[in-house]
Parts: sequence; structure tokens; C-alpha cells
Amino acid sequence: MEPATACSATGPQLHRADGLDGKLRLCRGGCRALTAPAASALEKDEELIRHVAQQSWTGLVIAESRKHGAGRGLFTTKAFPKGSILCDYHGKVVDAAEGRRMIESLKPGDASYIYFFRKGAQDLCVNSQSDPCDCHPSLATFGRMINRSAKSFNVKGIVCDLQGHALPVLLLKATQDIKVGEVYFNYGVTCRSFAGEGMGLSWLDD
Repeated sequence: MEPATACSATGPQLHRADGLDGKLRLCRGGCRALTAPAASALEKDEELIRHVAQQSWTGLVIAESRKHGAGRGLFTTKAFPKGSILCDYHGKVVDAAEGRRMIESLKPGDASYIYFFRKGAQDLCVNSQSDPCDCHPSLATFGRMINRSAKSFNVKGIVCDLQGHALPVLLLKATQDIKVGEVYFNYGVTCRSFAGEGMGLSWLDD
């Protein structure tokens, strides 16, 4: 497997949100540096491939987040040991340029569910804007509901080439033993990102 390289947090990832006193709101699914381990075992894991294809992940539920103002979030209903795969960040994989055009077309206050990453020389993204997704119209996809935390994140994204999938898949892997509770990942932006546009927004570093 070819390691994924870092994707810098640049571009129009912050949008001014109506009703938030003119503050900036982070788009869910901003760029994040991805590190892919030696994952040859994952590539042919039949159970993992089935979960991605059928969106049949277990031990997860969507509920109101414990973070103030964050809306809904993703929670575990069972323990996940460090290194286990919770779910994928599900959606259509498209060129990063197309993803940036989608973000620029959003209205002020709209959240972005577009996750940028780099695979070798390719700049790509997962477009998870549609809820439900076109391929699983009767199911909720879990990855898009994970809220951010720079300090308390417990999953990270890894890029995997699953057997039978023409395009890379973004998997969300536990960075520590996870007990029953809310799942967070680090979107990879801070108050100093975006040429300092977020300075003064302390919640970016929470």
C-alpha cells in the first residue's frame, strides 16, 4: 500500500455562519493529514469490505452531541480497542478541485461534509454532502457525523485500497481504546489556520 501524504489545511474551509455573531464556523470534514499504516491485511478483509459496501457498521449510533452547539454527533454503544476500524467516511470520491467548487457554492452557515486527502500524487476528496447518500438511501452514514476535537480526538482517517473498490476508501481508526461515548477526530485546523482568519476563536483548539 502506498502511504498517504499530508494534505495541508488550505482553501475555503471556513464560512461565516448566520446567527453566530459574525464568527466563523469550521466546515465539518476539513483537510486532515492522513497517515496510512501497512494495511495489506485490511485490503482483503472480507468483513470490512462488506461493511463498507453495505454500510452495516455496528456499535455506533447518532445522537445529540455533548459539545455545545455542535448538533448531532457519533457515539459508540460498545468498546472499540485501539487500532480497530469504527466505520468509513462514506461518500463519492472526487477530484479535490470539484470538492473546492462545491464548498464555494455553499450558502453562509451551511456545513461542509467534504473530506480532502492526498493519495500519492492525487488530490482527492470524499463528498458526503448528501444525506442520505445516493447509494444507501435508507441508511444513515456514520463518518460524516463525527464532530471535531483537537485535544480529545479518538479516531483518525487512513486511506485504504480495498479489494473490489476502484477508488481509495477513507477508514476511521481508533487512536486509543474507546469506551462507550462520543467519537471525535481532529480536522487539522487551528486558530492560526487560513491566514489567521480564525484567530480569537478558542473553540478551534478545543
